[in-house]
Amino acid sequence: MGVAVTKKPNFLKKMASYFYSFLLEQAESPISGPLELHYRQGRYMLSTAHAIYSYEDLYHNFRLAFDYLQPEKKGIQSVLILGFAMGSICQLLESRGLKANYLGIEIDPIIIDWSERYILSELSANICIQQADAAKFLQKNTDKFELILIDLFVDNQVPEAFRTIDFLENIQEHLAPNGRIIYNSMSDQKGHPAFLEQFRQVFPKMHSLEIGKNQLLFNFA
Repeated sequence: MGVAVTKKPNFLKKMASYFYSFLLEQAESPISGPLELHYRQGRYMLSTAHAIYSYEDLYHNFRLAFDYLQPEKKGIQSVLILGFAMGSICQLLESRGLKANYLGIEIDPIIIDWSERYILSELSANICIQQADAAKFLQKNTDKFELILIDLFVDNQVPEAFRTIDFLENIQEHLAPNGRIIYNSMSDQKGHPAFLEQFRQVFPKMHSLEIGKNQLLFNFA
């Protein structure tokens, strides 16, 4: 049985959303903690107590990262998104004209439910979502990808399991030849300098883009 798609807000509500934020969903997730889904500025915004997980084309961190990478010019066919949330990354890539096959890994079933009900029906890309822990997925999966995007947060922190040499090496093993990665990290998180050194060990050509407290890490200069 298919997922019931929630009707998109009408024109009047869309216009009002530029002045007011409409709370559409609220839940206490055993994984993410308090979650809220708002309709704001004509877009769906998924947030926790201290962080925005998804905000369609206003998800600025990856929008600016893609301005730098320009993935639509590289003929990329396979994309792995670790931390799919509600698909903002996929929306941004599709808006840039990237036609690829997307595999999204998301551990939180509440977020998956909301993304299926509110967002996925609006996208034309070939998207497969799996509910899984990202580290365990990499250990079991053997596929390689031309673009791997890592956006793994619980609230405003990256779990330590995703900041280890082993995890980074698993990312590297899943890269196709000349594959690219973008890793979203927090520059003010405890132990961040040490993590950067680990990242540089695995990806010596590391380049970074700082956006507020976020630091986007690339495996190429």
